[in-house]
Amino acid sequence: MYAAGNPPPLAGNPVVIEAQASAQKNLTALKKVVILDFKNLDKNPDYNYLEGSITDAVRTELKAKFDFRELSPKAWRTLAQKNYYNWPEENYGRGFAINLGMLANQDLVVGGYYQAVADKKISAGGAAEYAIRVHVYVVDIGKHKLVTEFDMKLAADATIFTSIETLSARVVKEAQRVLPNKGSSGQTFL
Repeated sequence: MYAAGNPPPLAGNPVVIEAQASAQKNLTALKKVVILDFKNLDKNPDYNYLEGSITDAVRTELKAKFDFRELSPKAWRTLAQKNYYNWPEENYGRGFAINLGMLANQDLVVGGYYQAVADKKISAGGAAEYAIRVHVYVVDIGKHKLVTEFDMKLAADATIFTSIETLSARVVKEAQRVLPNKGSSGQTFL
């Protein structure tokens, strides 16, 4: 048998095997989610930085509040590049999201786009003020259902990052209809 004080190997331990199987079952039961890049429709170089800022803020808030498995950005971009004729020009609409979600066998796709729009306010210098209009959608691929779709207008000024936090909170509020709360899956994620 085993020397005194040395327990049997864990690999053959039925309790460990059962725990591993249970963890794997919980992991496979988690919703699979693609978080698309928020696209700068105008390609306005003054607002290119928002592509990463909005996408990262939405991803961070979703991961903080819900349990899910995200398809890595590298994986979905590679899949899109290999399967879509007009990649990357048309990687922002719901049609792209639905097709990519089905192709990648995902449960949910979160995405959107933004553009700078002239606001009705006029600055003291006479130049038009701009706002950023962000369009967001959440699509439940498995149920063939649009969970939500909305627009938000963000001031294109020093408050933009606070506004992005508000936008992310709204996405979380809408996603709570289809994603399990953090910790409810019994999994611990980093």
